Amino acid sequence: MIESGKNPGKLNRLRKWVIAITLLLVVVAVSGCQTLSFYGQAIKGQYQLLAYRQSVEKLVADPGTTARLKNQLELLQKLRAFADKELKAEDVVVSAGRQSRLSRLFL
Repeated sequence: MIESGKNPGKLNRLRKWVIAITLLLVVVAVSGCQTLSFYGQAIKGQYQLLAYRQSVEKLVADPGTTARLKNQLELLQKLRAFADKELKAEDVVVSAGRQSRLSRLFL
């Protein structure tokens, strides 16, 4: 199998590299499927949140909104007004090291 003219140490190193690369590819392929489905679910969930969002004011005014939800949303509005007025809180989201102000339309 090994010719007498070739360096057996070189073949062993080559064989080890081939095995290492093959194992690395197997690990990436196996974990990649799980990762892709995770990201797919995350993207779908974020899309649904953004696509179906409604303003608090519209939900409170909607006659189809349950009394319990209306009470919770009205409490939320009072708490936000208190935070703005008394605590001087700003709507800031910190994401990946960046800050951005939130629109009051949908919060």
